[in-house]
Amino acid sequence: CYYIQQNEQKSRATMHIPRKAGQQIEVDWAGDPAKIIDPDTGEITEAWIFVGVMTYSQYAFVEAFINEQQKAWITAHVHMYEFFGGVTSILVPDNAPTATNRKQSDKYESVLIKSYEELAQHYNTAIIPARVHTPKDKPSAEGKAGPVSTWITAALRNEQFFSLGELNQAIRQKLEDFSHRPFQKKEGSRYEIFRDEELPLLAPLPATPYELAEWRQATVQFNYHIAFAGMLYSVPHEYIKRKVDVRVTDKTIEVFYNHNRIASHRRLYGRKGQYSTIT
Repeated sequence: CYYIQQNEQKSRATMHIPRKAGQQIEVDWAGDPAKIIDPDTGEITEAWIFVGVMTYSQYAFVEAFINEQQKAWITAHVHMYEFFGGVTSILVPDNAPTATNRKQSDKYESVLIKSYEELAQHYNTAIIPARVHTPKDKPSAEGKAGPVSTWITAALRNEQFFSLGELNQAIRQKLEDFSHRPFQKKEGSRYEIFRDEELPLLAPLPATPYELAEWRQATVQFNYHIAFAGMLYSVPHEYIKRKVDVRVTDKTIEVFYNHNRIASHRRLYGRKGQYSTIT
């Protein structure tokens, strides 16, 4: 047992990886959910905490969401980039089902969810998921979940919140206090290091924030329109009776054939049966 223990000590060796300023963000869901109380019924709803950490300065972004589903995950990233005021070249998520396709991924290669891959292309960043069961691949986010739970969730435990907006307002205040606290073993604070050394190196944000898209298939009708959600949108007449891919966001409808975009429309709302026709 003694010699086995001595050998194990050697195999536990770790390597310090120097981080470059403005290069990488690590993202994850923090462990402990916060609580929201329905003012009418008294029912308690759990709110899940998203954490994004700049690996060099340890400057963090935190926001609460009602669930951990795809829309919340994408929205959290959009808000995070706006909060940081720029984009890093690398993004390191966990192997969460909202980030990687579990069925297609394996131990050596992760396959990204399509909408997450689109987000990376929109912000011109590379997504490198951590390997399965290897939290040391993203120590900043893993290590940040503890302090965030202590400083934010625990600090707000005795307070009551009746809406998600109210909870996030309190979280933002606690986060500001946390980020401006001086380091114990070195000079400055997380915010000061981020402001002085990382912010100038971040790539600029795109002109418009990323919108979560839904993909559908449709067949072009004889009146050279496709139908979606009760509305009709035109495409060039040579695609009649062809199957096309439709990319839908809250604001736009885009139509693709063989990966080439053939039409784009502003999304219609209201009375069913409306036409959007490009002459």
